[in-house]
Amino acid sequence: MPAKRTNPEVQCEFFKWILFKRKGVYFADGRSNRIKLGRYALGNPDMEAARRALFHLDLKMAVSKGMADPDRLRRNPAEGLTLDSGFEIFMSFGKRPKALGGTTESTKSNQKSHWGFFKRYAQTTGIQFWHQVNKLNLANFATWRSTPEACPLTVFFSVGLVKQVLDFLIREKKVPASCKFDLNLKKPKSNPVHCYTQEEYRAILERCHKDKGLSQLKLIATVLAHTGMRISELFKLKWSDIDFNNDVIHIEDEHGISHKVADSRSTKSKKSREVPIHSEVRLALEPIKGPKTGRVFKGRNGGRICYKSLKAKFVDRVIQPLAARFPGRPGKPSFADGRFHTFRHFFCSRCAQEGVPEVVVQGWLGHSSSAITRLYYHQNRQVSVDWMSRVNLAGSGEGSTPSCTGGSLVGGRTLKGRKNQAPSRGKAG
Repeated sequence: MPAKRTNPEVQCEFFKWILFKRKGVYFADGRSNRIKLGRYALGNPDMEAARRALFHLDLKMAVSKGMADPDRLRRNPAEGLTLDSGFEIFMSFGKRPKALGGTTESTKSNQKSHWGFFKRYAQTTGIQFWHQVNKLNLANFATWRSTPEACPLTVFFSVGLVKQVLDFLIREKKVPASCKFDLNLKKPKSNPVHCYTQEEYRAILERCHKDKGLSQLKLIATVLAHTGMRISELFKLKWSDIDFNNDVIHIEDEHGISHKVADSRSTKSKKSREVPIHSEVRLALEPIKGPKTGRVFKGRNGGRICYKSLKAKFVDRVIQPLAARFPGRPGKPSFADGRFHTFRHFFCSRCAQEGVPEVVVQGWLGHSSSAITRLYYHQNRQVSVDWMSRVNLAGSGEGSTPSCTGGSLVGGRTLKGRKNQAPSRGKAG
C-alpha cells in the first residue's frame, strides 16, 4: 500500500502542483499534470511567498504552452487594482440615491454573498488583481461554483456579478480597456416549483384553524392566496392601503420618495399597483379587533414580523405534518416544497382556470410582461382531463362537454397566446 501523501497539492489557474520542501527551500512538482511540467525551485523558505511564486510560475508555464496571453506576464502586478479595492468602488457607486438608480439593500446583500464565493476561488488560484480576470478563469470559476448546493441560476448570478464589476471598472477607467472580453452568459431556466391544488389549500386552512397558535398563519395564507401578493409586500401592508369602501388594496412603491426614506416601501417591479378585495379577504380582515393603524401584520409586541421564524413555523407546523397526505412524484417538486411564494403560483393558476383575462392577472401580480405571468401558471390536472374529453379525433360523434368550460382560457386567449372563438367569463378564486 503506497504511503499517504503529506506534501500539499495546490490547484492554480492552469495546472496542479505539489509543493515540497528541500534544504529549507520550497519546490514545485508539476509532473502529475497531463502536460508534464517537471520540478522547479521556488527559492523561498516561506510558505505564503512560495505560493505567490507558484502562481507566477503557473502563468509562465501556461504562456510557454500557448494557454495564456503573454501580455499578462509583461504587466506589473504592483500597478494593478486589487480585487477588494475594485469591488469596494463598485459597491460605493451602488450607494447612490435610489432616484439615481442606487441598488436596494437586498440587492447589496446578494452581491456581497456572490462576491464572497469569488474571493474564495481567487485565493485558491492566485488571482489578486482585476487585470488577471479573464474569460478562462471565469469559466473555471463557474465550474468551481457548480456544486450540488448551488443551482444553475446561482452560478449564473455569481459569474455575472464578477463580469458586471469588471465592465464597470473598465468604464470608469480603473482597469485598462484591454482587459475587456465578451462572455456568452445564458440564463438557465428557473427550477420547477410546486403549485398548491385547491385540496391542498383547504388542508392548509383546516390545519391552521384547528391550532389556535396558527391563527395568524391562516390569515396570511388567506390573503396571499386571494391577492397573489409577495410575502415581503404583505409584511409592509398598512391599514391605510386597504380601501374597503372601494374594494381595493393598494400595494405601494415609494421608491425614490425622499420624504419617506426612513420607512419607504418598494415592490420588485418598482411600481405601485392595485388588487381588488376578494370577499374571503374582506371576511378575514374586517373582524380584526383593535385600532386599524400602522401595519396590518405585526410581530410580538406590535413589532415587525421575523420572516425566518414565521417561515420555520409554517414549514414545521403546517407543511411537514400534511406532507404525507399529499405525496409527490420522485424527483419532482411536491407539496412538501410548498412555501409562502407558492400561494402566488396558486393565485395565478386559479385565476387562469376561472377565465380571468391574462392582462388583468398580469396587472394584479405586478409583472412587466405576460411572459412572466405565464411562468406562474400551472395546468390543473382535472382541467386538462376535462378539456381532453372534448377532443374528437375519430370524427364519430362529439366529444363530451367538460365540467370547466372556462378552463384554461384567459380572456379568449390561452396562456400560450392562441386565440379561441368563445372566451368564457369567470371570477377570481
